[in-house]
Amino acid sequence: MSELCYPLPIGVITALLGVPAEDRGQFRRLAEALTAVLEVRWTVEDEARAHEAAVELEAVESERLAGPARGVAWSPASPTPEAATELVATGRGNDGPG
Repeated sequence: MSELCYPLPIGVITALLGVPAEDRGQFRRLAEALTAVLEVRWTVEDEARAHEAAVELEAVESERLAGPARGVAWSPASPTPEAATELVATGRGNDGPG
């Protein structure tokens, strides 16, 4: 179940945001750090990691908005009602068990 429950939403979110496949691991890492402070119990270290992740994500997005990096710009995809089904069928967005 864990092979689907986390990779599927991350795959869908990154596909809709237009995040290139090679950057999805970075996006997942940043999302985990940012959302740790949403837990009932979080630590000062979680807060520091969330802040660092926010700064890194802001830098990534600023670079994206400034122009394409590595020849590929992140841009919102045109989602279709079948987007989630297609991601599950192809395995796109699955960066392995976390």
